[in-house]
Amino acid sequence: MSLEQIESSVQKNDKDVVFIDYVQNIRSQGKDEYEKMTRIAQEIQKMAITTKKVFFDLSQVSNDGTKYKVGDMIPSKGTGAFVHACDIGLVLYK
Repeated sequence: MSLEQIESSVQKNDKDVVFIDYVQNIRSQGKDEYEKMTRIAQEIQKMAITTKKVFFDLSQVSNDGTKYKVGDMIPSKGTGAFVHACDIGLVLYK
């Protein structure tokens, strides 16, 4: 899905919570992965504010994320924009 399709679906939906599984698969414009993922993070944050809904953006971790220890910075993949845009970040690990 594109950001526009997600926003349209969210506006039509009367649910209070939105889950986006694997944000790296969202179609978006950008000259490279960093720019694309930064735009996606910013647009999802804007959607959460304007729609007053809670968004859970699920993402793969970076390769360094496999070494994550409690208290470390969240090991996002692609760009740190999701870490900076979120109010609360959760890491699930084995």
